[in-house]
Amino acid sequence: MLFPPLDGSLLLPELFAFNARHNTDRPFYIFSNADGLTTVTHLEFYRACHRVAHALRPNRTGPEGEVIAIIAQTDNILYAALIVGTMIAGAIVRIFHLFRFHLLKVTVAIPHVSTKLRSRSDEYAAEDWLSPNNFHAVFSACSLG
Repeated sequence: MLFPPLDGSLLLPELFAFNARHNTDRPFYIFSNADGLTTVTHLEFYRACHRVAHALRPNRTGPEGEVIAIIAQTDNILYAALIVGTMIAGAIVRIFHLFRFHLLKVTVAIPHVSTKLRSRSDEYAAEDWLSPNNFHAVFSACSLG
């Protein structure tokens, strides 16, 4: 295993790129499921992050530095891929807890990535926290496969 420099010369997305390049087959996540243990390698995780980045900004089109709110009820692996993918896309990640929708009203965070919470986000938005017209789902699901 080759370790990346920890001197501050690499940003977080660059650390993931380093591991995808130099530690391709090394485990990034290992988790238990009904069939036993499942391993996600550094390369698989990094590719998932790039799928998120491409879903947000295909070919990096659109404005750089856009604020993205992630509202997702999902597992840790997918959540991490959403965060890192958003960074790779050149956007700014804002993570909001479900019960803090009022923050969306007072910030410029309009786009968001949603998985199973689409109906809930509409419900919360309808409660005068934020206009439902301001919600734009980038995509409804993302997978590591």
